[in-house]
Amino acid sequence: MLINLFVSLTQNAEKDVQISDAIVDWRDVDHVRREAGAEDEEYQARDKAYGAKDEYFDNLEELLLVLGMDGDLYAKLTVIVTVNTGEKGINPAVAQRSVLLAIPGVKTEQEDEFLQARERYYTQ
Repeated sequence: MLINLFVSLTQNAEKDVQISDAIVDWRDVDHVRREAGAEDEEYQARDKAYGAKDEYFDNLEELLLVLGMDGDLYAKLTVIVTVNTGEKGINPAVAQRSVLLAIPGVKTEQEDEFLQARERYYTQ
C-alpha cells in the first residue's frame, strides 16, 4: 500500500520502492534490510548519528529521519497521513482520495462511488 501511495506522489518507480522499504525498515523490529530499504548499517554509512528506529513513528516529523525522505515528499505526505491513531491501516471514513486509491485493487470508479456515498452519509 505504501508503494501505491508513493506512485501518486513521486512518479518515480525507483524512489517509490526505496522510500517504502526504508519506512518499513524504520518501523519494523528486525534488523533485516528490505531489498531497497535501510537498517542501521545504511544510516551509519551515510554518517547519521542514528539508525532505524525499529518502532512505529511517534510523530510525522520522524519521517524526515528516514533515508531517502526529502522535503518535497514530506510536505506532500503530511497532508494525507497520520501517526498514532491506534488503528492498523487507513480509516476510510476520513481518508483522502489519494490514500484510498493506494489500496491494492481499488479502481477509480469504485473510489468515486464510495466518496459520493460517504459525502451523502456525512451531510445528512
